[in-house]
This record gives sequence, structure tokens and C-alpha cells, in this order.
Amino acid sequence: GEGSSKAHYAAIAKDSTCEQDNCWNRFFVEVVETFVDEIAKYMCYVYAGICALRYFSFIWAHVPLIILDGLTADEEAAEVDAKAGNTFGEHAEDDEPERLFVEHLDPEGEGRGGSNEEEEEEEEALASKKGPGVFTKWRLVLGSTFFVYESVFVAMGALAVIFDDPLFTAFFWCDLTFFPGSQTVVNAIKFKAGEMMNTLVLGIAIMYIWMVIGILLFRENHADNNGQALCVNMFQCTLSYFMIALRGDGVADLMDDLTIPLNIVDSVLPIGEPNERFFLPLLLWDFTYNWLFIYILLAIITGIVIDAFGGLREEKEAAEGDLKAVCFVCNLERFRVDQDGIGFDKHVKIEHNPRWYLFFLIYIDGKSDALLNGQEKYVKSRVWPATGNPSCEWIPRECTDSIKVEGEEDPNAEVYQRMDAMEGDIGEVKTALSRIEEMLSKIVPKDDDTPAERSAA
Repeated sequence: GEGSSKAHYAAIAKDSTCEQDNCWNRFFVEVVETFVDEIAKYMCYVYAGICALRYFSFIWAHVPLIILDGLTADEEAAEVDAKAGNTFGEHAEDDEPERLFVEHLDPEGEGRGGSNEEEEEEEEALASKKGPGVFTKWRLVLGSTFFVYESVFVAMGALAVIFDDPLFTAFFWCDLTFFPGSQTVVNAIKFKAGEMMNTLVLGIAIMYIWMVIGILLFRENHADNNGQALCVNMFQCTLSYFMIALRGDGVADLMDDLTIPLNIVDSVLPIGEPNERFFLPLLLWDFTYNWLFIYILLAIITGIVIDAFGGLREEKEAAEGDLKAVCFVCNLERFRVDQDGIGFDKHVKIEHNPRWYLFFLIYIDGKSDALLNGQEKYVKSRVWPATGNPSCEWIPRECTDSIKVEGEEDPNAEVYQRMDAMEGDIGEVKTALSRIEEMLSKIVPKDDDTPAERSAA
């Protein structure tokens, strides 16, 4: 505790045999370091608890979404395969004579394995009723990178407690890659990762070619400042190029101190000391390596990264422009809604507000099925079906009440026609009633009329 630490330090300070520096060293080693170790130990427990809570939240909230997204992707892939099968099926008419011949030889279908289309359809219907199996769900979950990341995250917390080592808690710094500011850099690297890897492989190939040339022509020049050889064999030479030439200023870092010749003859002929031979070929070899690998290749990688940032910016601007020019719900363009509808801004705020659709789903999800009306039951059966995958058919696509779709009849047209007919009939009835009232007024005398007026009438 704090009291024991002070007492221990006081005991060290009273020790007349220790010098001032040694006393401070003993204090930090025996008191401060022990105190920090205790804090780190409890931090490991706290970190493990946070990791466990985070992992439980992930399993509870995100795993169902992972399964839903995976099933939706599988369904879309199946639809694409079915469309491709229908495309190939268009050419099945060419095989019609062969099929008729086979059916003539084997009318019962025994030679074809006794396959029955009705049985296959029943099996497919039964499988769709059962829904996705446990194996399919586990396959989707285990194949998710988010599940793997969260599992490793909680495993690091457990290892920190088991081994009592806070170094395992450093894994949480990986969460910085998910921050909005870091996502730009990470996405840029992911966006052009293939091109950068191809460029890196090309650079390694160039380095290997220059390494072989250096071994064949300038083996004796490969040495460090102490005169130790760096290219005795291919393995040592490869490691030397990776460790020194790749990270430094090129192959010049692998060369022993060179002596610059006094004339062109000495710089070309293989005479003199090893550091004086073939100076011009060695200079050309070093210069071309620096020019190809360090200047051009690194410039290409830098250009790829800059191009990746430009591509991400264009995608972001395109997405923002799409939200401003196209309705998120019905996919109608701004120009058409402004010309034929109530206006795009009013349309996305009143008719097709995405938040209202979200609130509606939350509302019907929390409402009892017995209290739902027909429309709500229909939407809930599509969004949360008992069997099969969710469907988005209930969402309007390229249509709205304020715009009439070309070629589509107005469902209220008949009602409007009947209302117009009823208005005409009502007008005729009013005219007939007015005539009847006029005739009755002439036939039936009024109460305030005199007998003379009645006889005259």
C-alpha cells in the first residue's frame, strides 16, 4: 500500500551505506515497479471483463445481422445462377430430337436414374420450409472477418489474465483502424492492395536480377566496413540485399569503400585492388539500380496510393451525389420528381422519407400480430418471414402516388369515373326535383292566398 511504500522508502533513505543515485534506483525497483506491476495486473482483469462484455454484445446484436446478410447474398447468387441457367436453357430446343429418342427407348425413365421433377420440387419446397440449417449459419458466422476479429480480441484479454502479461492488451490499438479518420487510409490501402503487391513483386524481381549481376561481376566488392564478406552464397546475399540495399540507399551500402580511379583506363580494366576494378561498370550497375528501384518503383507505389485516395474521394462524391439526385427509397430521379411530382425535396421528406420507413418497421416489430392490420401483416411477413429469406418487394420501386407510371392504369380511375357519373346523376335529380316543386307550387295553393286568388289559379 501507500503507507508501506513510504515506510520502505524511508528505510532506504536512512540507510547510510547507499549513495543518492543508488537509493533512487532501489526505490524505483523495489517500490515503484512493484506498484506498477500490481496496477497492470488489475488492468488485465478489467481489460478481460471489457472484452467479454464486448464479445457478448457482438454475439447478441451483430451475429444475426451477419447471418441475414449471408443468406441474402446466397439468395442473390442463386438468382444469378438461375438466370444463367435459363439463358443456357434457351438452347435446349436443339436437343429436343435426342430427348425424344431417349424417351422412346426408356419411357419410364429408369435409364435416367428414375429422377422425378415432382419429387425434386417437393424436396425443394420442404427444404425451403425448414429454412437455413445450423451448419449454414455456423458457416456464415465463422467465415465473417468481424467474428474472427472479435474472437481474437476476447482471446487476447483471456491470455492477458492467464499469463499475467499486459502486453496482450496492446491488441486493442487495432480498433484505431475502425475510426472514421483511419478508415480513409485503411480503405485506400485495401482499394489498391493488389496493384501495390504486384509492384512490390516486380521490385523484388528487379532486385534479384541486379543481385545476380552483382554476384557474377562484383562479388569481391560486397563487404561491410570491417571487410566482412556479405555475398558468400545466394542465401546470404539475398538476406543482405533485403536487409541493407532494400532499406538503405541501394547497392552502394553493400560495397566496400571504393577508390575513385584517376583515369578512364583504370576505371574500365580489371587491374589494381578489388575496390578499384571495373569502376565504371560498377557505377552504371549502382546507378541503374537506384534509378529503377528507388526512384521509379517507389514513385509508382506512391502514385498508386495517391490514386487510391482519389478513387475513394470520387466514390464518396458519387454516393453523396446519388443521395441528392435519386430517391433512396423508390430510385426516382430528381428531374422527374420535380417535373411530374410534388418536388424532389418535398418527396423525400413527405412521401418517401427513409426514417419513416425505419420507424414503421420498428413499430410493427414491437406490435402484437393480433393488433396488426392487413397492410402491416403483409409487410411484417415479408421483412420477418417464418421461412425463407426476407424480401423487399413491399418497398415502392420507381413509383409514387404523385407520379403516374407510364403504361400503368390508375387504380383510382374507376372510382373517379363513378364519382363523376354520380355527380351527373345528382345534378339530374336536382333538376327533376326543382321541376316537381315548380309544378306542385302551381297546383297546390298556398295558405296565405285569398279565395279569389285560389279561384283564379
